[in-house]
Amino acid sequence: MTTPSGEERSIIAAKAAASASLRDTAKWLVGGVAATAAGIFAGSSLTHLGSLDLHQNAERLLMAIGGGVAGFVGLALILSRAIAVLTVESVGLPALAAGETATLAQVRDKMATIYAGTFPGNVTSVEQLLAKANDARLKHTDADKLFLAEFKLFFPKLMAEAGFQHVTQKFRSLIRALWIGGPLAIVGFGLFAWAANPPEDQAPAKPPVTIINNR
Repeated sequence: MTTPSGEERSIIAAKAAASASLRDTAKWLVGGVAATAAGIFAGSSLTHLGSLDLHQNAERLLMAIGGGVAGFVGLALILSRAIAVLTVESVGLPALAAGETATLAQVRDKMATIYAGTFPGNVTSVEQLLAKANDARLKHTDADKLFLAEFKLFFPKLMAEAGFQHVTQKFRSLIRALWIGGPLAIVGFGLFAWAANPPEDQAPAKPPVTIINNR
């Protein structure tokens, strides 16, 4: 048997669907935070920003600039993590075994835990699995052929799980970014809106009109 069973194909499809679901959730989360921050920023009037005098309104001007910068930094943090989640990447076994990125290294270690005791060829890690597969391709013994047959069955399941875990790790990074960047963006733009719109000076009250009747 050289093709995955019906149950294994269902598991592979479920992992792909779960990854797509995480990406959809990421869109919803980021859209909500971005809309809130954009609403605060768009709701503030910029007409008074240029009237802030560097000497008389130095504190407000600095707070407006600082708040705007903080708001955009918060949004940039969220969007960078969101783009990583939404980007569909193909994870290859060599890259996974080498742990080319910090996220892939985490996924590789996770695979060793998930498939402990079930790797073909009695290996205990993704690195050993790749090394043994490369070595078996150079040999033609019955044991190597048997291992390669098991490897071909195991490979789709392994990579489907690795792809799902890869998206999961990036999604968790997005959640952490939302906890930090979301409040930073909202508070930053709120501070900008307040500082950029100082209260208008009220005209002094006119004295009451006194009517003198000489009769």
